[in-house]
Amino acid sequence: MFFDKILIFSDRISELLWIKAIRKSFFALFPFILFGSLALVVTNFPVVSYQQAMLREFGTNWKVFAELLTNLTFGLLGLLLSGSVGYFTAILRTEKVQGINPGLAPLISMLSFLIIAVNLQFHPAEEWLRVDTLNQSNILLAIMSSIISAELFVFLLTVQKKKGWQWKHNPDADLKNAFEVLLPTFLTLIAFMLLRGALIAADIPDINQFLSEVLTSLFRHLHNPLLTGVCFTVLSQILWFFGLHGNNILFPIINGLFVDNLHANIAAVATDGVPPHIITKPFMDSFTMLGGSGATFCLLIAIFLSYRHKNSLRLAKLSLLPSLFNVNELVTFGLPIVLNPIFIIPFILVPVIMLLIAYLATAIGFMPRSITDVQWTIPIFLSGYKTTMSWHGVMIQAINLSVGTALYFPFLRLHHIKADNDFQKEYDRLVHLVQHQPTTKKLKLLKRRDILGQIACSLADEMEIALAKGEFFLVYQPLVNNQDQITCFEALLRWKHTRFGLIPPSLFITIAEESGQIHSIGLKVLEMATQQLAQWQQQGAKNLRVSINLSPLQLKNPQLPFQLTRLLQQTEIHPAAIDLEITEGLELGTDEITDRVITALSDLGLKLAIDDFGMGHTSLLYLRRYHFSKVKIDGSLIRNIDQEKHCQDIVSALVHLAVSQNFTVVAEYIERLQQQQILGSLGCHEYQGYLISEPLAADDCWEFIQKH
Repeated sequence: MFFDKILIFSDRISELLWIKAIRKSFFALFPFILFGSLALVVTNFPVVSYQQAMLREFGTNWKVFAELLTNLTFGLLGLLLSGSVGYFTAILRTEKVQGINPGLAPLISMLSFLIIAVNLQFHPAEEWLRVDTLNQSNILLAIMSSIISAELFVFLLTVQKKKGWQWKHNPDADLKNAFEVLLPTFLTLIAFMLLRGALIAADIPDINQFLSEVLTSLFRHLHNPLLTGVCFTVLSQILWFFGLHGNNILFPIINGLFVDNLHANIAAVATDGVPPHIITKPFMDSFTMLGGSGATFCLLIAIFLSYRHKNSLRLAKLSLLPSLFNVNELVTFGLPIVLNPIFIIPFILVPVIMLLIAYLATAIGFMPRSITDVQWTIPIFLSGYKTTMSWHGVMIQAINLSVGTALYFPFLRLHHIKADNDFQKEYDRLVHLVQHQPTTKKLKLLKRRDILGQIACSLADEMEIALAKGEFFLVYQPLVNNQDQITCFEALLRWKHTRFGLIPPSLFITIAEESGQIHSIGLKVLEMATQQLAQWQQQGAKNLRVSINLSPLQLKNPQLPFQLTRLLQQTEIHPAAIDLEITEGLELGTDEITDRVITALSDLGLKLAIDDFGMGHTSLLYLRRYHFSKVKIDGSLIRNIDQEKHCQDIVSALVHLAVSQNFTVVAEYIERLQQQQILGSLGCHEYQGYLISEPLAADDCWEFIQKH
């Protein structure tokens, strides 16, 4: 029940537009975070021989260059994030609004962030714009300022549009667009300048410094070392959860308390005394921050042990090397943990429990107190040994790692459940988009740059494998005549996906057509359908036919008539037993190849049929141009024919036209007896729908054949 409530709360939070913009921004900046993490590891690799070798090979300035790479990524993370959050906020806010171009939003968000973040205490001509005013210490400020600026900019654009304040008399389109964003840009930046002025008036020249001073003051009245360590850990983790660099903001506590405690221990040992302090900086680094803030190395182990979620596993593999050296920005911003309600509990709880375990082990004398200054990038187990100069330190780290991994497990499972649910929702959106899009309009799903395009591309990549594994199969829906005798089975392709279950044909056919795989899939359908018909005819159903759907794109394949000829010869099926249905909603085209293919198919003796007849603009053109022998009335006219008189009139006209040309008329989507009776009175010849039968597996069709 508790975890269900967390999942529900997380779902609600994730649906907020701002949270979506923040998540998209972190994912967009992932390459920069990965690059910065690797640069940080290269710079601080904790092996003396490595540092000496780098010094010999590249000189004394090699670290300056390496740190430059870090500063250009993590050092500018706040600035980069302000631009990306502003961009995605504006895009998501205006995606359903016509005539609003938020293209300038990221630049305005970056400038708004600079107005708020720049430390005015430095001399303007020297170092007023420093990297430390733009880095991850200012992430929360970057997020808040970019959201506010983007929302304000879009709001002003919308108001300007509603008021009709347009620059209508400028013939230069680019200049006209520039003038249209002029007023919203000015007003947004002026608003942030006024906000910064208010902060200065309140004697807050640097928000981060102000926040650091306020939080540090909370520790002045704490005299219990364990309580101080717990409070520091909780507060640092909360800051990290909101994207703030907890250790940087709480640096006065680290430097003024934990480092001083270490020096006191070293001094005591030097005079043959007993180290007085348990909690020191190496103690905190080695036993509460395994893999970085939040002890995220435990989370990586949990991901590897669960191994079922590919995205998390891929991230864990990328994050493993940096996390070994306690650089965990890839996990923090990539999973993400920042602003992810599911992980706030273990992210805070795990380091606190690790602190208590290590403190208790030291207090009872099992583990020695730290008396050595240990670099924070030293990997787990080695750091435990060097901090305590004892194997007992390694054992406590192993215990902490096990406990932390176990605590992260249920929340990781929740994260995977939520990720699966979110992905399913996006898949459902893709299905809805395809099913409600006019059939005459090409969607170009594989060219989309959003999550729907990614899902479509993933399905396109899986098609060939799915075809080989037998995930594609045929079901058969029967057609009967006015005497309730079976005349034909329509072969319907299905794809049973390992994750999504049965994928709607409208979706995978659209993707197959766009990816060019429709030809191989279509040939497989022809093979399976003809082989099944041959089997039925051998069992005694000599006059039975099979109807097979063709994509108009297949008619552009010059090899199609030869492929069908080979299949007919192999199965010894008469061509008249095959109906080829072509969807009327998709334009056939009038190119020479299509003409030759259709003519060749007709010359083979195959029967051609128009599916969804009567709703497209090309029906009559097809009837005049090609040799069709059957039409299937569009289902939208059939569904309400027993309730709407005008549907009867339209169908009557279509039937009259088809009969006059000696076409067989098929009515599909028959669900009620009254529909069939009306259609029979109008002159239809064959019927198909759930009133007659649902689509059947091949093994069930023979029983249906015997009954009819």
